Amino acid sequence: MGTIASCAKRESDEIQPFPQMGRLIDALNLGLPTLKKRVPLQSANAYCYIVKTIEYRADRFIQTGSGPNFQGGIITLCTCKHQMRSRRAVESWPGQWIAGFTSRAGVFGQHYLVYLMRVSEACASHQELWYAVPAKVRQAKAAHLHPLGDLYQPKSPSGDPHDPLDYVPPCADHNHAQNDDWHNDIDYKKRRGRQPPLLVGDSRLSFLWDTPALRLPWELPRDYTERNLPHLLDQLEAANGG
Repeated sequence: MGTIASCAKRESDEIQPFPQMGRLIDALNLGLPTLKKRVPLQSANAYCYIVKTIEYRADRFIQTGSGPNFQGGIITLCTCKHQMRSRRAVESWPGQWIAGFTSRAGVFGQHYLVYLMRVSEACASHQELWYAVPAKVRQAKAAHLHPLGDLYQPKSPSGDPHDPLDYVPPCADHNHAQNDDWHNDIDYKKRRGRQPPLLVGDSRLSFLWDTPALRLPWELPRDYTERNLPHLLDQLEAANGG
C-alpha cells in the first residue's frame, strides 16, 4: 500500500478551520433575509443531514472531521455521507442542495445550520476530481498532506479509479487512516449498484455558519431527509423570529 507519511502540521491538527479569506468568508454567518435574497427560490429540494463531526467550543462551531471540507475556496463532500451520495447518479447531482446541521446533543439540544450549498459539479471518483480542480485546491484538500483532507491523490491518471492501491495513502494522522478506513472513501463496499459521487459546491451559492444562529424547528433523522428548499428556509425563518 506504500509508506504512510506524516501530515503537514497546522495550527491545530484536530480541527478543520472555517475559511479566513476568499468568497466563502463573504458567505459566513448570513442572516436569513440576506440568505433568502441570495438563494434562488425556484422549486428545489435540499438533502438535510447531521454533521456529526461539528462540535461547539468557546461559542463557535468547529469541524473535527474531513467532510464536509471547507478548504481551498470551495466546499466539498467526499469522505462522509456515502449512502446519501450514492442515492443519486453522478449526472443528476449538479443543481441539488445540501444542508448540514449540528447534532442536537452538541448545541443547546437543537439542530443548527452549519452549511448550505448548491452542488455545481459531481465526480465519479477521487481520480476524476483530483484532475478536475485547480492545483491550489488539491493542495488545500489533499489527504496525504492534511489530517482532515478529503481528496486522495491518484498515483496515475490511468489507474483504477476505485482501487485504493492506485492512490497515495493518507498521512498517518489522517482521521480515516486507522484500520485503512480510507479505502471505503475510494471503493464504497456498502454501495447499492453505484459508487457515491464526490460533490463540489458552487462557491457563489455556498454558505457557512460558525455560530448557532439558525435553529431547525424539527428533529432530523439519523441518515438524512429531503426537503423543499423554499419551505425549509421559511421554517428556519419562523423558528428564528422571522
